[in-house]
Amino acid sequence: MVLRTGRPVTKKGAKAAKHRKAARQWYQDLPQAEKDAYVARRSKEAQRKADAKRYAKNPAKRKAYHKERTGPIAARIEKGELKPPTRCSRCGSTKDVEYHHRSDTRVVALCTKCNNRSKPSK
Repeated sequence: MVLRTGRPVTKKGAKAAKHRKAARQWYQDLPQAEKDAYVARRSKEAQRKADAKRYAKNPAKRKAYHKERTGPIAARIEKGELKPPTRCSRCGSTKDVEYHHRSDTRVVALCTKCNNRSKPSK
C-alpha cells in the first residue's frame, strides 16, 4: 500500500474525474477499521503545508468564503440587533467567546471549547 500525504492536487478532465470517482469508491468500500487506520497514517504536517499552499494560491476566494460565513452576524452586530458576545451562555467563560448558529435565525454565544463540544463528532 502506498502512503499518501496531504491532499492530492485536483486535476481537470474526464480521465481525472474517472480516477477521483474510482478513488472515492475504493475508500468507501474499505471497512471502518481500515478507514480509521488510513486516516491515522496521514501526515498532519504535510496536510497543513498543502492547505497553506492552497490558501495562499487564492486568498480572495478564501476571504469571500469567510466573509459569507461571518457576514450576517457582523451585519446584525453593526445594525445593533446583536451585541458582541461577552460571556459563554453555557459555561459562563469570558475567554474566546463567539457566536454559534443553532438555526438560520437563532445564534448563541459560546466559548470556543463549548462551541467545539456542540458540534457533532465525525
